[in-house]
Parts: sequence; C-alpha cells; structure tokens
Amino acid sequence: MIIVAFIFSITANLGKMAVLHSSPLFFAVTYVPVLSTVLFPILAWKNRGEIKQIFSHLTIFSLIGLAIAFATIAHFFAVNIAEVPYVISVKRTSLLFGIIYGAIWFKETNIRERLIGGIIMIIGVSIITLF
Repeated sequence: MIIVAFIFSITANLGKMAVLHSSPLFFAVTYVPVLSTVLFPILAWKNRGEIKQIFSHLTIFSLIGLAIAFATIAHFFAVNIAEVPYVISVKRTSLLFGIIYGAIWFKETNIRERLIGGIIMIIGVSIITLF
C-alpha cells in the first residue's frame, strides 16, 4: 500500500502540471479515455475474455462511468485551484461515506473499528489543512 501511495504522490503532481499546461476539462476528457484504452487489454487478458459480463450490464456500468467522469472533472478543477496535497487529503475524507454505506447497504461488520480508523484519518486531514 505504501508503494501505491508513493506512486500516486508522483502521478498527482504530474496531473497538476498537465492541468496547468492545458485546462482541467481538457485533461479530464483526454486522460481517462487514454488510460482506459491502455488498461483494457490487461483487463481482458486477466479475465480470460469474460468481458461480456460488463456489456451485459451496460446501464449500471454507464451510470458508474458517468459518476466517475464527474468525479474526475471535479478532481482536476480542484487540483487546478488548490495545492495537490490539500485536494488529495480532502478527497480521502470520502472513506467515511464508504464506511457508512458499507454498514447500511452491505451490512458489513466491525463498523466501530472502521469508523475509529476513519476518524483518525480525518483528524490527520484536519491537521494538514490547519497547518
């Protein structure tokens, strides 16, 4: 996980540089399709051709894609006007919503421990934001 965080710290700053040299909307509209095109063959190879499951549920996956598109555009607009560490820190507060959704919709267990961990992370975000 620390390796993923390290790689994301680099790519987030590269994304900021790309947004500064173009526009948030242009970069969001080009970055995600290019990334998807590059990664789709890996998905097909790893799933041994079972991609037809995705196309059989096209409506739900289209809604998910639309939500991701709006989130990506909002992310790049935020990166354009604020410092990258602040944007990423605030973006990570979504984990509390994930914990609550998991408890309500998916009936997950050990919610108390997850909420405590999430609150500790939110306190960290608050410290970063204040200082």
